[in-house]
Amino acid sequence: MTFSRLIAVFALFAVLTGAPAAAHAQGANSQFIESLSEINRIDPTQRKGYESAAQTLGKRVLDKKNKVVGEVNDVVLGDNGEIESLYVDFDRLHLDSPVYVSYRQMNISSVSNGYAMTFNDKQIQDIYPELLAGIETAAGEDAGNVSVRNVIGATVKTKDGRKIADVEDVMFSAGGGRAEVLYLALAYSVMRGKKIGVPYNSMEYRPIPGGKAEIIATNEQADAIAAFVKSK
Repeated sequence: MTFSRLIAVFALFAVLTGAPAAAHAQGANSQFIESLSEINRIDPTQRKGYESAAQTLGKRVLDKKNKVVGEVNDVVLGDNGEIESLYVDFDRLHLDSPVYVSYRQMNISSVSNGYAMTFNDKQIQDIYPELLAGIETAAGEDAGNVSVRNVIGATVKTKDGRKIADVEDVMFSAGGGRAEVLYLALAYSVMRGKKIGVPYNSMEYRPIPGGKAEIIATNEQADAIAAFVKSK
């Protein structure tokens, strides 16, 4: 049975058995199911429209004159996949410690050869003490914001504690503008090790101080992932 037919059977069963809550959950989950089919039409790690976290981390940071001033050590993401801040080592400016730089407040943009700032090197040096002083606040790991390094290797579980998968990679849009896909290695006994991409913004993210993030999926999402993999 194909994946689409399997999902249709689930939905029909919910209606025929008079289970409105199940039918509602099925409807709410339909977009997630469609996304699974689209994302995994081709292995996400092989698609031209995505780049891996390894490609994004280590990118160059450029000043307004297109001069390289530093390197990205980490990226803090919002729960929708948008970039909240970059953890930058301004080594080219001989500044001692990496700092978090707000993506929006500093008007940073992704470009073909890295991330571009709207400041010149002198201006960056001038604001560096302020960035360093506010490093804890700027880290932004709260209310669903998590760093890429703390997402990779994290465990995905359902709300009732059932382990689904481990995160193998975070796939960004081409150019590193935002996180699009969470690339998972499944942990189900019969499907252990199989890989699947899910929309980054479909999961719930909870930062854990000093450790890997906690990533939560709904039971319906877990069932959809299992059904999708079984259909292949």
